[in-house]
Amino acid sequence: MKIAIVDDQEKDRDELKNVLIPYLNTLDLETDLCEYESAEDFLGVFEKDEFDICFMDIYLKKMDGMTAARHLADQDPNCFIIFLTTSPDYMAEGYDVRAWRYIVKPLQKDMIHKILGPCLEQIVLSRRYLHVRSDRQELDIPYSRIYYIITSCRNTIIHMSDIQITVSSRTSFSELTQPLLKDYRFFCCNRGILVNLTKIKRMEKDTLTLQNGEQIPVSRNKIRDTKSAFLQVAFERV
Repeated sequence: MKIAIVDDQEKDRDELKNVLIPYLNTLDLETDLCEYESAEDFLGVFEKDEFDICFMDIYLKKMDGMTAARHLADQDPNCFIIFLTTSPDYMAEGYDVRAWRYIVKPLQKDMIHKILGPCLEQIVLSRRYLHVRSDRQELDIPYSRIYYIITSCRNTIIHMSDIQITVSSRTSFSELTQPLLKDYRFFCCNRGILVNLTKIKRMEKDTLTLQNGEQIPVSRNKIRDTKSAFLQVAFERV
């Protein structure tokens, strides 16, 4: 795991490291902490998929942290941005860059732990893969890319944002979805349909509208449970 700390105050960088290093050691996570005194220095070496988390001070010299975060979010939306700030003034703008959280200085150990725990959980979840066989090819599909899985005419089809993969008929729907059901993001909303709850845009009566515009039906006897599961995941992501 690679974490960037972008802050022009050495004292603040040291305080954050003194909290992060012991905490990450307790989790037995091999971590590379990289420090940068300016947004320009960070963006000058930044590459997509290199950093998992970026702690970004908002009030930086020259390029401010919010501007730098926009560049980061455009190039690598999978990097979690945690803002460091002395004021909550920019909090509304943080939604534009999908900031994970804000930490108001002076830094507090308990608050950092509280914010970092769920963030690390999301990173671990993003690294889960579903191994399938399709058209004589072995594929590893990230859980995070799956929108829903459906069985139709003896075929099991994995739907992603803009592509579909038909799984070998040797693998049943039940066998394929068994590992996914152990992940809280997935839920069977109908017979032969497993949906990724994080990909739902809205739920109306017995229909789920997904982020890519597709709609899938919800079984009448599963409407309440589906709504409950969807809302629980939605609230956890706020």
